[in-house]
Amino acid sequence: MYWAVLLIVAVVVLLQVHAQDNAANDKWGSVTAKDVHQDAQTGNRKPHIIFIVADDLGWHDVSWHNPKVHTPNLGKLATTGVILNQSYVMHICTPSRSALMTGRYPFTIGRQHGVLRPMEPLGLTLNHTILPQELKKLGYSTHAVGKWHLGFCNWKYTPTKRGFDTFYGYYNGAEDYFTHKRESLVEESRTNGRLIYHSIQATDMRALISIQLKCPKDSAVDGSESVQDECASRLGGYDFRNNTIPDFDVAETYSTYVYASYIEELLARRNASEPMFLYMPFQSVHAPLQVPGKYIEPFKYVGDHNRRTFMGMLSALDEAVGRIVEALKETGHYNNSIIVFTTDNGGQTMWGGNNWPLRGRKATLWEGGTRGSAFVHSPLLNNTGTVSNQLVHVSDWFATLVGVAGGNVTEGLDSIDQWAAISGNADPPRDVMIYNLDDSEGILGGIRIGNYKLLLGEQGFDEWVKPPEGLPKEKLIENYNKTEDITEMEHDIRIKENVISKKRRKDINNRKLKRKLRKKEKLKQKIKREKLVFQKRVSIKTDDNNILNENSPLIILKRVKRNKRQSSSPGQHLTVDHGEQRPFIVQAKPDVQVNYTKKINIYDSPRDRPSPVTFADLLNWNVEDLVDYKKLKLRVFNLKTDPTEHHDLANKNPSLVKQLLGQLLLELPRLVPPEVKPEDHRGNPRFWDNIWSPGWYK
Repeated sequence: MYWAVLLIVAVVVLLQVHAQDNAANDKWGSVTAKDVHQDAQTGNRKPHIIFIVADDLGWHDVSWHNPKVHTPNLGKLATTGVILNQSYVMHICTPSRSALMTGRYPFTIGRQHGVLRPMEPLGLTLNHTILPQELKKLGYSTHAVGKWHLGFCNWKYTPTKRGFDTFYGYYNGAEDYFTHKRESLVEESRTNGRLIYHSIQATDMRALISIQLKCPKDSAVDGSESVQDECASRLGGYDFRNNTIPDFDVAETYSTYVYASYIEELLARRNASEPMFLYMPFQSVHAPLQVPGKYIEPFKYVGDHNRRTFMGMLSALDEAVGRIVEALKETGHYNNSIIVFTTDNGGQTMWGGNNWPLRGRKATLWEGGTRGSAFVHSPLLNNTGTVSNQLVHVSDWFATLVGVAGGNVTEGLDSIDQWAAISGNADPPRDVMIYNLDDSEGILGGIRIGNYKLLLGEQGFDEWVKPPEGLPKEKLIENYNKTEDITEMEHDIRIKENVISKKRRKDINNRKLKRKLRKKEKLKQKIKREKLVFQKRVSIKTDDNNILNENSPLIILKRVKRNKRQSSSPGQHLTVDHGEQRPFIVQAKPDVQVNYTKKINIYDSPRDRPSPVTFADLLNWNVEDLVDYKKLKLRVFNLKTDPTEHHDLANKNPSLVKQLLGQLLLELPRLVPPEVKPEDHRGNPRFWDNIWSPGWYK
């Protein structure tokens, strides 16, 4: 009897031990999102974070929205993860990356206006701790591979000084995919023996093409007398670094190959038990449109050359992502990884991108410029194969990723931890989002509350661009309520091509033609009325180290506001648009009188007031007057019933406009003026061995 009891006790103990072992072994095979948080907080096996950013990827540029696009690896990750159907980014590159890194709306840190230019003496604010720095505090190794575009005039703005243990990539916003050279087109003028540089942005494609025709590719900026007045030249430089050292070994190798190979080696040589933050902002699929020919072959049926090349670039990007995921699996990282994929802004339809059926494109606040293709994929999720319609802003990744790493940094941020909602364990935490606030070129802004979106100001390109490769033949159904069934949502918000009758199409085309003619006539009248407004003279060093004096020509800008913007950083500041306005040289005219101050008057009627040109002007108005003031362009859309922004509700529902506008005005005290400076020729690569280099600005 004694031995029987002892045997029973032994069996029970063995079974308990076996059960504990199984639980330990299975812990990371069937872990829930809650377990991720709890385990991170106790310091056990924090998840690896892999954050992939595609550049200029449009809504219609991924296979789960467009089956004609060949992205099988990304498609598999998306459909076996959680597709984020309402993931929003900023309208353009630098603002999006700034929001991601700081967890703040760009308008609160002066980075809302445009991209950082190659020789602009600025960078992402140093006043805040950014994402890799927070993750390093939590024990993560941090690695950045790809595009930086957050400033490099001083070493303190570069990745390895901002929390990344390693950096492998380039500093600028765009470059050649093979040579890794960035050629910044500039206009030169020689006045009184001085050589003056004026940057021309690549977004002005007519100017770019004109300059390419004027100057051969091998033209040099050598400061010699042979340089003709008003000649266009190139400031070319190499831009690829391994940490802080220029890496010439990768010259002539396609960048997507380079990044995939580097990451494979990085994963192979590190310990998978140590938590890692791998930030991968790919160069693809930003212009210039370049890819090895084999990737274009499957898309010969696409008539549009840009779109055909773009789709080939997508295939190369997808292949690289497949290689990286395979490397994660082979090195033991995958099962404990969270993979996030997003674009940085909407697709640029001028260069092959497509956002169909959304309105607009990159650099606008329309849905086509701000609603991004995104997903989360992880073996740690228990709700894979679903689509989430929760509202997510790019700034939210800061708090979300710090949260899964075991930290908590929400104070003072716009970022919201979305992990519980993404993993299906909580209701969506965000119902309000600011698209942007920028008044450097007139009032531009937007807010979303629930399903309603308000836009202020003229938003620029406002068309719906159909994909050149054609629309899918199958009928596509809009469905915004179901989040469980991937098959009903994977072709979200697309419209069958033949829904509109021929008569209806003819009516639409006639209206479009009339609208274009009206715009053309307005533009002619505007050009007649518009005069050049002189900026205050600024001191700019020339190549012979002299300063422009009172007899030197003025730098002027078209359509610039007369009040000079202030900034918290030292140095000269100009209100300049990165895409539309171009500085150039004219001789000073002594009879030109300029006022730099504006007298504030109190008007009896809103109709007597001048049009508000800055958000500060709006503070003198009440909401009712603003809604009634027709010169301030206000648009409202219900994005649940009208995600393609066809039906403006502003005139039909003024009370809704007041509610949305009132909420937006509450954000104005947080507005920091856009930080923009003229480019500094000391950053010219010819002074740095033809390499784009930091260290020329203190």
